[in-house]
Amino acid sequence: PDLASHIWTNPGETPGDSLDNDGNGYVDDVNGWDFGTDDSDPNPQPIIDAIGLDIGFHGTFVAGIAAAATHNGQGIAGAGWDCRIVPLKVADAAGDITAEAVAAAFLYAADQQLSVLNMSLGGAGDPGVPEFFQALVDAADAAGVLSVAAAGNDGANTLSYPAACAKVLAVGATDDLRARAEFSNFGSWVDCAAPGAT
Repeated sequence: PDLASHIWTNPGETPGDSLDNDGNGYVDDVNGWDFGTDDSDPNPQPIIDAIGLDIGFHGTFVAGIAAAATHNGQGIAGAGWDCRIVPLKVADAAGDITAEAVAAAFLYAADQQLSVLNMSLGGAGDPGVPEFFQALVDAADAAGVLSVAAAGNDGANTLSYPAACAKVLAVGATDDLRARAEFSNFGSWVDCAAPGAT
């Protein structure tokens, strides 16, 4: 409810007409797109991890911190007042994320010329991963999109991608004492930190 009034509406689409009105390859992408299951409903499905946490809700949680409505007497107040959220979901129903889904979401953000692309995802620099993400970040940057990514939760000075790419704002986590949260990755490649633990 705290995000409902801040969800972006694609001005080039007519809701519910089953047509790709704006010709971008996505039918009825009125409020973003689900690249994980390839449909127009980017709402998260529950994905329960080994300890019983619904990790499918993570994107909604982060969106609330960024842009939950203010002065409405419910929930929280987001940090970015009056921001619009464009839901771009990349996980499938099992919680898996493919390179194809991530690439398509990046290109969608670039095509729509979004202001910021926030990514609470990442992984180690396995062969080809840094180059894969750097090409996507470069395309987003050329379209004026700022890429922001989580530094990772390994508690180590270990590069995580896409956060470690050039032109990405890499964000670590702090605890309630304003120190690095013990789980947060760190290093000269991390640009800033934000509250992430109590």
